[in-house]
Amino acid sequence: MNKRTMEDGYIIFETGSKSASVFLIIEGNVGIYLPTNYSRTPDFILGENDILGEMGVINNSLRSGKAICIGAVTAMNISKIEFDNKLENCDVFIRGLLGVLVSRIDNLNKELAKKNNQKTVSACFTDEEKKGELVEEERLKTD
Repeated sequence: MNKRTMEDGYIIFETGSKSASVFLIIEGNVGIYLPTNYSRTPDFILGENDILGEMGVINNSLRSGKAICIGAVTAMNISKIEFDNKLENCDVFIRGLLGVLVSRIDNLNKELAKKNNQKTVSACFTDEEKKGELVEEERLKTD
C-alpha cells in the first residue's frame, strides 16, 4: 500500500487498461470519464474518502473509464496482488457477497449502456495476462 500525491491533469488510469490497483482518495478530486465522453467535463467527480478502480480489480476486468486528477490529489493505492491477499483472508461469505455485488453492478452498467447505445469495457484477463498489471503497478510507484 502506497500513499502518493499526483498533480493536476495526471491520468490515474485509462479506459481499457488493466486493473492493477484500487485507490482511496485522501485529499483532492478525481474526474471519472466514461468511454463515450470525449469532452473535458467528467461524468462524475470523486473526492475525499471515495474509492476508485475497485470494480476491475475485484472482477479481473479492464478499466471501464478514465480517471484524471482535478487539481493535486493525495491517494492511497493498494495493488491487485495486495487486495487479493487481503480478500483471501476474509470470511468466505464476505468474499461471495462482494463477488455477487460486483457482478450485479457490472450487469446493470452493461444494461444501461445497451439502452443508451454505448459500448462498455468488460474484457477479463487471464493469469498470464496479469503480468501486465505489474507494469501499471511499477508505473504508479515511479511516477
